[in-house]
Amino acid sequence: MVCVPGGIAREPVAPIDQLKVSVTPFLQFFQDRIDYTPQDPTSPTLTAANSGSTSVRGIDADVRYFFNPRNYAFVNGSYLISEDSTTSDRTLFLPSTYLNGGINLNFYNVNLNVTEWMRGPRRVPTTTTGESFLASEFTGTSFWSTASLSYAISSAIRPYITVENLTNTRNYIPLRTPGLAYPMRSQSYWVGLNYAWR
Repeated sequence: MVCVPGGIAREPVAPIDQLKVSVTPFLQFFQDRIDYTPQDPTSPTLTAANSGSTSVRGIDADVRYFFNPRNYAFVNGSYLISEDSTTSDRTLFLPSTYLNGGINLNFYNVNLNVTEWMRGPRRVPTTTTGESFLASEFTGTSFWSTASLSYAISSAIRPYITVENLTNTRNYIPLRTPGLAYPMRSQSYWVGLNYAWR
């Protein structure tokens, strides 16, 4: 893999330390990409095959607005184009758009972080008539939200509870066999303790 990062940042745009914006373009090259593609355009059976080299280009952006040093809203995301270096065919199953945003609130020793993720639709193989081999519910846009609450007992000890998939939304990762998909986690709860070694 070859990675060529670059970036531009402007901060602050508003009053000092209130608004922070960063933009990072990127270009990457990969060898020996594995794709699941139909060997027969009339058959729904997908087969793993080495698809050669791939170029990925895109941009990352991050925007944060600080109400004060510990309370802020944020939005960040990525847009990318991944394609075969020889044929310019777009990479299958890989979304081109990723976006998330949320808010972090801190009241004395209590910290609350709520984040919403969005993953764009996946490009999937199609038949000769342009129909998808896979159900749209497995390949369309998906959303995922998480909330985390923590309490600082001291500067080093912070118990927390996290709830993943707040809305218990059904999201899937498509498999190469038509009609089959791997379900992502339903609503999940995590309880833990962070300890910072000094």
